[in-house]
Amino acid sequence: MSGNKKDFKNDNEKSSESIKGLKIIGAGFGRTSTTSTYDALNFIGYKCYHMKEVFKYRKHSKLWYRKSIGEEIDFSQIFDDYGYKACVDFPASVYYKELMEKYPNAKVILNVRNPESWHKSCISTIYRFEKLYLNSYSLKMLCYMSGMIHLPRMAHNIVWSGLFDDKLEDKSHAIQVFNDHIDEVKQTVPEERLLVFDVKKHGYKELCRFLDVDPPVDDNDEIIPFPHVNTSKDISRKIDIIEKFFYTLDYILLVAIVVIVVFGYFYFYF
Repeated sequence: MSGNKKDFKNDNEKSSESIKGLKIIGAGFGRTSTTSTYDALNFIGYKCYHMKEVFKYRKHSKLWYRKSIGEEIDFSQIFDDYGYKACVDFPASVYYKELMEKYPNAKVILNVRNPESWHKSCISTIYRFEKLYLNSYSLKMLCYMSGMIHLPRMAHNIVWSGLFDDKLEDKSHAIQVFNDHIDEVKQTVPEERLLVFDVKKHGYKELCRFLDVDPPVDDNDEIIPFPHVNTSKDISRKIDIIEKFFYTLDYILLVAIVVIVVFGYFYFYF
């Protein structure tokens, strides 16, 4: 088989067209190489959902927000209507049991990693977005004006408050939640439906064997390397820039408000 991406995807997409809805449910927390898994699944022909997809559709952030406050939603409006065949990462992984009920033929992938390194990665990457949103008035204004206000709210409700009880920075508590979730998934999902997936140990060979599809190979018929993207270092570098921008904007807004107040005071009273 050729390593050509287009040809490879077309081969496996044909085999997945007969089943509507999700064929793969990701139950792993964010920062367990879910983005690398997302890229890999897309590559082998499974259109995959990930937190980054929520940014594309305002409707999705609203639906997830409704779910986060206890309302019932139709998952078909998120996955089926947009042609997704797989999902990984937050927020979908939090609802893996409900998704298993809706898609009873779907297989489950549980991304795992060392708990200590997972917590360190969370604190230094995705959790910083939560803190930035809570502390930056200019970011709140941007989210509100762009119609994306539901996105940070649903992330807070589902992940930081819902999963971790607003105690992610409590290392022992967060790791306990992480480990308990892994144990729960292993106990809940039938063995034949579950792949416990560690990208440091596994790759396309194990993933494709589990999915019963051919692995992608290069021109020498060697299985190609598994994606390795979205590293903590890369994300931290990007967040540094984003934080600097919004906190600078906050400072400018504060100075502007002070100038306006002082000008108004002198204008009306002198």
